[in-house]
Amino acid sequence: MGVKQNEFQFVADTNGTIVDVDEEEYTLNAGEYQSLVVTSPTILASNFPIQLIQMGQVLAEKIDRKS
Repeated sequence: MGVKQNEFQFVADTNGTIVDVDEEEYTLNAGEYQSLVVTSPTILASNFPIQLIQMGQVLAEKIDRKS
């Protein structure tokens, strides 16, 4: 069985934009972007407007790596 993975990018419009993604924080200036892959519901919050883009969704297979 696979796991759904969503790839997103968020782009800042204003210098000093702080984006909180769950427990991680990203600081971006105007025009800068950050990519991330999420596999579960995720909350994003920012101090200035951002553009959020879903780049794609894939079904990734779980790999059992037993040695």
